[in-house]
Amino acid sequence: MKDTDRFLHIVCPRQMRWNPLFLAGCTIFVLSVALRRNPGLLLSFSSVVMAVFLLIALTIIYRNVVFRDELVLVKEGATEWPKSSFSLRCEDIIAVRERPASASMLGPFSAEAKKEFLGFGEGNLLIETRFGTYPFGVGLTPAGVVATIQKIEAFRHS
Repeated sequence: MKDTDRFLHIVCPRQMRWNPLFLAGCTIFVLSVALRRNPGLLLSFSSVVMAVFLLIALTIIYRNVVFRDELVLVKEGATEWPKSSFSLRCEDIIAVRERPASASMLGPFSAEAKKEFLGFGEGNLLIETRFGTYPFGVGLTPAGVVATIQKIEAFRHS
């Protein structure tokens, strides 16, 4: 068996949500206009507040345009696999299931719904292991969630 048969590397697509990107763009525009009209603002308390808003806007842009959720599943005996921030051994996985739609159940003004709207959601899959439950799948569509669950289960049982 080749070493590439002993690991499964899953990379989710980027989120590319337009609402948070529009919100971040408007925030950056307003901050740039405020600085252009009052250059002395750079040395005041308002500059700290503006820097925080700019950092939040840039984080929203990163999370929606650049970030991709990755998972590497490794079978016993594998010696090399792609390095990822999230790697799991197949032997440790108990179950893989779709995350319940908590944001829609709690309403559009819940904290989960607001995080999801801004692109800071935790993913639509829950991977239950012997050590805890891990969210995964940021950027997956509902059809992609089902396909990813099937892919993980097929790899685990092969």
